[in-house]
Amino acid sequence: MEKQYDLKDEMGRKEEWRLIESNCLDAYTNMAIDEGIFIGREKLGLPATLRFYGWEPAAISIGYFQKIEDPSLKEYKRQKLTIVRRFTGGGAILHENEITYSLACPTNEFVAFSNIEKTQQLVHQAIILALQSLRINAQLKRKQSKKPDPYFCFVNPCKDDVVEDGQKIVGSAQRRRNRTFFQHGSIKISPQIKEEKKNIGKIIDSLVLGFEKRFGIRLLPGQLTREEVKLSRELRDVKYSTQNWNYRR
Repeated sequence: MEKQYDLKDEMGRKEEWRLIESNCLDAYTNMAIDEGIFIGREKLGLPATLRFYGWEPAAISIGYFQKIEDPSLKEYKRQKLTIVRRFTGGGAILHENEITYSLACPTNEFVAFSNIEKTQQLVHQAIILALQSLRINAQLKRKQSKKPDPYFCFVNPCKDDVVEDGQKIVGSAQRRRNRTFFQHGSIKISPQIKEEKKNIGKIIDSLVLGFEKRFGIRLLPGQLTREEVKLSRELRDVKYSTQNWNYRR
């Protein structure tokens, strides 16, 4: 078994990260807030931030490099689902029964954060701790898939994805710039769990504890700053809700 990266030597005084719970928002707003937080960390030096949110109505996000005219989207276009292009890579995701997380953090927070693969492993290990505490048999996929990458993210699990009984239940994408990394991803949950808001709250509480335990940090509830709110609104209007962005490929 692959050895789990040990952060104990790097854990001194507990760092404080900002926690934001956004509830359910539309696709354009969600992606605008994500990028607003990323830019806030990158250019303004705002705190490392972990955010949880949902999607209302259901929507599809596609990776930055994907083509929107792919036949895989034909049925969803017929249903008139919103399709938004992410600023991160990866495959398309139907955002429906899930909790979405995002993390913006300096790459020097831990030595491992300088490496894309190790960063994803650590974040997924935090999520696994949370899911296992809820008696979900979540594991880190160790072997790389030999199958070609599908258009949709959750069709085939890849190395370092989170799986349950071989099925992918967490998939993530990452972006790096100017000593800041941003990673977001979908944590799939059953429709029955989603129907009860108290269950969603319980899962988020477990996720918070999982991140605190894995990284040795404290998560303090917070809100977007005025700068982030202004930037997110601008990004929604001039980027994520436009054809120029979503149909650029």
